[in-house]
Amino acid sequence: PAGRWAVQVGASRDEAVATNWLTEVTRRFRTQFAGAERNVQTAGEWYRSRFTGLTEDAAQSACVALAERRVTCMVIKPD
Repeated sequence: PAGRWAVQVGASRDEAVATNWLTEVTRRFRTQFAGAERNVQTAGEWYRSRFTGLTEDAAQSACVALAERRVTCMVIKPD
């Protein structure tokens, strides 16, 4: 079953930059985000690059994998 956790991999004031970064992270970490949805969320003047629909374990382990490759990420718990 799909989870309600998310992993944020970046935020930019430029929507194209946020979208392109999401695509790049998807390419480099295909395994970690195989079942996730990709989306760019608007927050004020910022565009957040996020993978959503993850379980807590999947989100945590994906972030560990990214951190090992020096890619900043943040696990977002459901509201």
